[in-house]
Amino acid sequence: MYDTFTDKYDKLLSRYVAHIERNMKERLTNARDKVAVFEDIGSELANVNRLMLATPKAAELLGNFVQQYKSGVTIDEILEDLKLRYGYDDEAFAGHINKHTDLTIYYANDEDRRFTLLASEKPKLLKFLVRYMATQQIKERLSSLSIKADKTSQAENITLYPVIWTGSRNNNNEFVQLIYGLHEAGYLNEGNGEITKIVESLASILKISLGKGWQSNLSSSVHKSKKDYEPPVFEKIKQAYLRYADDLIMAKKTNK
Repeated sequence: MYDTFTDKYDKLLSRYVAHIERNMKERLTNARDKVAVFEDIGSELANVNRLMLATPKAAELLGNFVQQYKSGVTIDEILEDLKLRYGYDDEAFAGHINKHTDLTIYYANDEDRRFTLLASEKPKLLKFLVRYMATQQIKERLSSLSIKADKTSQAENITLYPVIWTGSRNNNNEFVQLIYGLHEAGYLNEGNGEITKIVESLASILKISLGKGWQSNLSSSVHKSKKDYEPPVFEKIKQAYLRYADDLIMAKKTNK
């Protein structure tokens, strides 16, 4: 039975991600300076991501792909749509397509023309999309990979302290707002990764039951808020830290 592009996408993505993960785990396991290698890997992923988004057309195409994919459109339908939007339709020029066997996005003066060659041939476009999505997945998993690779040398000597969320159990939206704020500010995964997965992962660690409608609750609170609205959780944290700092200063003065 002939595989659809949707089938091929799933298989290629799975294989590509597994290949990259094996390579990174091996590098981290064998590294003498694991922190340095971990940073190198992060820089390499960021560079690949930057190159793939370097041209306006490439960035637009990838953004369009992600939006359609998240909406549930099949890969076959997406590829056809992207080919129509970004491909080259001139039959007289179509013969040049097969001469370009790599997946590089070109940055010369004729970058737009060459980009249309990539978009015009579905198998090459599929591989380009797989490479991009694999990079996004690996970026999200990078922290856990580092922890696993470093387990024998560091993690075994660490006793994890139990931590749970003790905010209002009737207002999990506070927790969600806090995590979204940290992520948008670049304090979590440098602002990268799928925010919904990050929220759910941290909620699991902190023993929070978000409920099925947590995303809708957040969206509703945002749209109902006034322009200058600031979630109370941020002010609470700010005031709590200021109290802590004041208490610390007063304690030091008292002990003199």
